[in-house]
Amino acid sequence: MLGFFSNKSEHPLASAKEAKSICGELTRMEAAKGLDEAAGWFASLAGVDGFTPKLRLERLQELVAASLAHTRRQSREYLTGTAGQRLQQQQQWQRNFEYWQHLAEALERCRDEATASRDQLPPILTHLLTALGLQLRWLRLRHSQVPAELWTQLGQTYLQAVQLDAADRSIASLGAGESNTTPTQEYLKALVFQASSLDNLKPIEIVLAERLIGHFLPRFALSATAFPGCVYWIDANKPAPPARLTQIPAATPGIRYLSPGDALADMQQLREKILATRQLPREIAGVEEFSAEAVLRVINHLLQCWSAKPPLRKNARHRIASGVYVIHGINSLPGYLSGTNTSLEGIETWVIEDVSQGGIGAKLPIKRNDWAQVGALVGFQPEGVTGWHVGIIRRFTRQSEVDGSAGIETLSKLPRPLSVMDSGLKTDLIVLDALQDDSSVRILIAPSYWENGTVFVTLLDGRPWRLHADEKLEETGDWLIGRCITEEIR
Repeated sequence: MLGFFSNKSEHPLASAKEAKSICGELTRMEAAKGLDEAAGWFASLAGVDGFTPKLRLERLQELVAASLAHTRRQSREYLTGTAGQRLQQQQQWQRNFEYWQHLAEALERCRDEATASRDQLPPILTHLLTALGLQLRWLRLRHSQVPAELWTQLGQTYLQAVQLDAADRSIASLGAGESNTTPTQEYLKALVFQASSLDNLKPIEIVLAERLIGHFLPRFALSATAFPGCVYWIDANKPAPPARLTQIPAATPGIRYLSPGDALADMQQLREKILATRQLPREIAGVEEFSAEAVLRVINHLLQCWSAKPPLRKNARHRIASGVYVIHGINSLPGYLSGTNTSLEGIETWVIEDVSQGGIGAKLPIKRNDWAQVGALVGFQPEGVTGWHVGIIRRFTRQSEVDGSAGIETLSKLPRPLSVMDSGLKTDLIVLDALQDDSSVRILIAPSYWENGTVFVTLLDGRPWRLHADEKLEETGDWLIGRCITEEIR
């Protein structure tokens, strides 16, 4: 099938009957095989001669219609994968990314051959922006850096639509049953997606952010001239992502300004409604799959990103270059914190790039750290420091296939592992704050051991304590931070 890259007219997709049969087979295939097969046909259409731009586009649209359900199924499986399925997740990621990559290459071939046709170009450009935007989506889901050339492709495709006076022309979307779109909407979606600081979100939170962005996108504005309320800007001719607007740049034909418009006020209203009712809006597709807490967390994040005033750092950063020892996972921490585990097997060495009172930024080798992601719990010990700190990875970027960077928030510089009794059962937890009578402390514990109202009984430095479980502060599937009211037993 992939050998059809010559001038021969016998290409199977040249025949309407053969194309219908191929698309029918695609629809019936298992998702992974179907995506691979569709991507192969995209690559074939990108390389073969003898197709008019119109016919090439029609065949691409037919192939997408036959395989789009497979992309959604593989996307769901990728997002719900566990740590034990890293290789499978990597294959799913590669399969989805290459699907949109090969489709974009085939659409670029259509565009290059249809430059003389003002009628054929608008749908080609719109679909190309969609395919490029979905490449961006998959790169950000993996916390990979976006290649500079992708921004050039997006920008120049959008500007070509502008030159044709077709940037706001309504075009049927690639996905069957989806609402129409425009080149401006597709370009704007990519810009807002990038401007939403996705390095700070988990993959499943990125999907939630994507759905919120899709709902509020019509409130955003993209303009060739600056006006009050503009927050970001981009030069569509340059290989660079959108940046915060701190001063008006020199005018060029590619300059565009991005404003959230009414999206900020509307999202703030949505936030207040969810806080008051704890109910999720039915009008936003897909949001009902998440908890109210998760939706509020992502809404708060987006409000900060889209605000005219960027969030200020609580603590100043200081650049250094130093090693740091790292362990990960709630089950690994107690042994190292107590000193009962002195094995070097579970310890990794990263390189600190900057430090602050709130945490560290570090470089790490990707190949050894397929567990590293936003929300991962770590213990870390900077070189020259005695004792372990406990922290959470709040920002993660895959800079290449071998290198990454992580921002770690320090939870405690003096964590204490404790064995506690709960209804006669022994449980391990980590106290993050100093114990004081009639006060409160944060504890780190496995989620299955937490229940509001539980009383943990323990000894610390020879003194008996009760810890009354009061409130969950943060939780993932692997760990939970809760607040306990402390009581010394006298």
